[in-house]
Amino acid sequence: MSHQAAGFQWLKDHFSLQCRLTHRSYIGSIKKTEVSSDGCIIETYGPKYAPSKDTAYHHLEFGLKYDNLSLDFLLAVFKCADQQELMAFIKNNPGGRYARRIGFIYEWLTGQYLNMESDFSGNYVDLIDGKKYVTGSILKNSRWRINDNLLGGPEFCPVVRKNIDLSALLSIDFHAKLKELKEEYSPEIFNRAAQYLYRKETRSSFEIEKENPTPDRINRFIELLYNAGKIPANEVLTEKNLTLLQNA
Repeated sequence: MSHQAAGFQWLKDHFSLQCRLTHRSYIGSIKKTEVSSDGCIIETYGPKYAPSKDTAYHHLEFGLKYDNLSLDFLLAVFKCADQQELMAFIKNNPGGRYARRIGFIYEWLTGQYLNMESDFSGNYVDLIDGKKYVTGSILKNSRWRINDNLLGGPEFCPVVRKNIDLSALLSIDFHAKLKELKEEYSPEIFNRAAQYLYRKETRSSFEIEKENPTPDRINRFIELLYNAGKIPANEVLTEKNLTLLQNA
């Protein structure tokens, strides 16, 4: 069997997109995984994994199953792909988990409403897999029966893939670690260490701007760092508080 692109790589070739992929899929005779010189994972799947049809949305379904999620890439695909073809794909799979995911992502990313009845069946499904990605609080979408667990909105939404190192870090109870440190060292030593780090961070920040601040200005910056996190984010991000921080 010849080596054929699948999923996001097929879509990239088909629409001549310039987006960079971190995972490229192919259909071949033997399943294997390689890493390219630029760090991209190249994965070959057996014939049974091949999309049932060579259409944009069948390959998009494959990509959502096996490739690394990229919202920028999906938006580029939606700008090229035919909307009528999308609606036909969804109508042929009204209860399909991936058809519903694709319909939801299309409307969410493009802001364009698909003119079709929202009588989709099936249980609610998470938009992205919590085992593969860092997820946010769930927002239920009744139209597509989707649990939107992305980290943001269409205007700004980071996608954070989990790997062995990140999963190990996420499993650490940092509050417990800090508690152990506070029990091991006296408050005086702990505070001196914290002040040293605040001062070092302050100097580094001014060096980036090639500035030579006065001691008073350094102390004011340290005070801002010291108080960071003590005020709820929704209060910090008001115009009044942002102005106070900038003036300080």
